[in-house]
Amino acid sequence: MRFAAVIAAAAFAAPAAQAGVLLGVHGNAARFATQTGQQSQIHHTFMTYGNGGSLSKIVSTMGPVPLLALNTATDTPRVIAQGQTDQFLFQLNSVISRWPGSRFYVRPFPEMNAYWVASSAYNQNGTRRDAAHSTLWNRKALARITVILRGGTQGVMNAKLAQLGLPHVRGDLPVTTPKLRVVWNPQGFGAPNVAGNSAQAYYPGDVYVDVVGDEKPLSRAAYRTLITPLGTQP
Repeated sequence: MRFAAVIAAAAFAAPAAQAGVLLGVHGNAARFATQTGQQSQIHHTFMTYGNGGSLSKIVSTMGPVPLLALNTATDTPRVIAQGQTDQFLFQLNSVISRWPGSRFYVRPFPEMNAYWVASSAYNQNGTRRDAAHSTLWNRKALARITVILRGGTQGVMNAKLAQLGLPHVRGDLPVTTPKLRVVWNPQGFGAPNVAGNSAQAYYPGDVYVDVVGDEKPLSRAAYRTLITPLGTQP
């Protein structure tokens, strides 16, 4: 629920057709409405990254505004960054393109700087995982996800991937902007809370992020510590 509140605030600058704050919930929206009176527009659902066979079915239950969180299982950030899972991203790009609404949020690697997340660069005891899970590969994987999900001509996408030093794609994809909003959402502080596992270490850059979220309550000073180095995203 804390995350839904963050998204609601970040989505304030919505198109005129749905201007205002968008409220969301993870779980049973109807039950939550009876308990609180909140009319939730954002439906937050988690799925396993790469599970393309279930993608359309999962998204079909997520109206009116989907917020799809992608948790990795066996695919490492390096595997994703190097294009070995592009088929899933092509499928998701198509699903977003065909979505009838005007907004679709995707939240790759939620809580990515937490040891309980498979893509994280660190173990609970503060030791680093292997090179395939490094923060560098995390950033590159997040950037590749954004480039492909936003779509465009082969030439446009490949120019962006070349800047990242990543493999090209073949073929054009539907353009999903401005419908698509990519959410970057770490823990406010790393778990473990060691220097290399800060939220900033996983940030791919403003050009690859539309909304910045936070997963735990922070003091105003701590929030500024998290957000200040990250650029200008809401």
